[in-house]
Amino acid sequence: MHKINDSFAPSTYVALLVPSEDFAAEKAILKEAAALDGIKDATGLANIEIDDDHVLTDSYTPRMFAELLDIPFEESALLYQAYGVRNEQYQAIFGVTEHYEVPLVDMLLYLFDVMDRGVVELNGDQAQEVLDLRETLDRGIKQLRGEKYNRLVFTSSLPVEGEASIALVEELREIAERWYGKDQVLVVGDITSARDLSASYTGDSTLISLLTILFVYTILLFTFRTFVGSAILVFVIQGSIWINFSFPALHGSHPSFVTNMIVSAIEMGATIDYAIVLMNRYLALKQTLPKKRAMAEAVKHSFPTVLTSGSIMTIAGLLIAFRVSDVYVGHIGLGVGRGALISVVLVMTVLPQLLVLLDKAVERTTIRVRPADEEESV
Repeated sequence: MHKINDSFAPSTYVALLVPSEDFAAEKAILKEAAALDGIKDATGLANIEIDDDHVLTDSYTPRMFAELLDIPFEESALLYQAYGVRNEQYQAIFGVTEHYEVPLVDMLLYLFDVMDRGVVELNGDQAQEVLDLRETLDRGIKQLRGEKYNRLVFTSSLPVEGEASIALVEELREIAERWYGKDQVLVVGDITSARDLSASYTGDSTLISLLTILFVYTILLFTFRTFVGSAILVFVIQGSIWINFSFPALHGSHPSFVTNMIVSAIEMGATIDYAIVLMNRYLALKQTLPKKRAMAEAVKHSFPTVLTSGSIMTIAGLLIAFRVSDVYVGHIGLGVGRGALISVVLVMTVLPQLLVLLDKAVERTTIRVRPADEEESV
């Protein structure tokens, strides 16, 4: 997979659903969309070429149809007249048949139908040529044509998520709506799905982050019984998460919003342990040592534990990032590994400084619980 990604540019597919039967509009949309930056290929019935001058949806006269299939003009004219009667277009009979035009795709489908019913038989090279056309047309019809809507498929070189990708989708929508009217077209694909999910996730993400901070703070408050101390621990770990998420923006990459959600949960849950280990050591040593000396000893004693756990998460995450071929899993691994490293650095450097500098505030906001023997003596 890595070799494929290195050799070929990644592709994202976008499908545009438009009301059927207006092939001129489809052809114009495909031509205009193909010129947009980020579009590598545009495919629809209206740009499938039959020869150098015509496409599948161009209107053919009986003579043009006869030349295409190398059949007598008289047979082609009779076929056009039968098609006109079937579709209540009596120009084919009462008008000048030679000037009666039908989209080639519809004429071929009608020809296949009458051949299946045994009304028309072709022999030799004619039959083989029609058979080849039928196989190609059947594949195209199944993928690109429906009863009420036709599908135009665009291949983009842009990633699934990002402002450029969303802007491209909106450009495609605007082009189609100029021909069909507002709310008459539908754009679908990975880009639109990711945009919709991301939009719904934004509000949920804020709520989840606030609840996570609240619950972690509450747990730490019950553990250490200090309001400021618990807030410092949460601030340092949440700060490491914010720093971690700033890297993709600085590098210009666009990880999935799901990546941010998963990485945030893992990093908050796992790396808060580093801060708890340091805090426990510091509070215990501060009972017998000055605060600066106590913090130095706490960092010294906590370093092996924090480094061991943090290095395991960092190495495991980076291995996943650079050895797994799936881009989403790779982003998650990179986020976890990078986040663990950032958390270790902040816990071993920033957290000790904050605890020492704000030691008085930590002490003043600590809830004191008297031992049971003291209460009994009172």
